[in-house]
Amino acid sequence: MNEPPVMPTLICQRCGATNPPYAKQCWLCSTSDRTESDPAARLVPLTEFTNDPARMRSQSRTQSICAALLVACVVLTALIAIGFAVQDTGMLIPLLIVVGPAYLATGVRALRGFAKDGQPKASSLLLTFIFSGMFTVLALVLLAIASFVAFFVWCLTQLQ
Repeated sequence: MNEPPVMPTLICQRCGATNPPYAKQCWLCSTSDRTESDPAARLVPLTEFTNDPARMRSQSRTQSICAALLVACVVLTALIAIGFAVQDTGMLIPLLIVVGPAYLATGVRALRGFAKDGQPKASSLLLTFIFSGMFTVLALVLLAIASFVAFFVWCLTQLQ
């Protein structure tokens, strides 16, 4: 089968945001495709963007920082788990409820990254870990609020 040609992804020279191939301006900083005031700030195809050595060094430095932060998050949660295990083993279950989905989502993202291009981006793994942990905490808070409201409504119905 003949597959249609893939249009290159556009990268903004000013902020580095990824834009769709049909973009006329950057979605993040509104840099136009044809900026007359600053010719260096424009949307360029991804291949041209990634071949720039200065950009590659900057990206690798950013990925290194994100990888270090991800390792710090994993080590910190492991140390907290060890602390709970030593002090109060009953707190391990709530910790696993909060951190377990974050580890699972990050592991799935890493496996998809390895399958896709051989090396997952540390920044996407870090954001996956943080946001999935935040989402789990938010879901638990909303569940607690809903339980409280349901209990309150049940109590009111029992009074009548």
